[in-house]
Amino acid sequence: METKTKYPDIGAVGLETILKYEGVRISHNKIHQYLKSQGLASTSPKKGKRRK
Repeated sequence: METKTKYPDIGAVGLETILKYEGVRISHNKIHQYLKSQGLASTSPKKGKRRK
């Protein structure tokens, strides 16, 4: 993903916006899944399982 190497500090939501301007429509969840599989993103510790 050349856009991620061009903008290394931008997350999945920012990449979704950039790709939308380039004419590519991919959801940020799919982008995040891809980045995690490539080792370029990690899970957020604050987005864990909710307590009851």
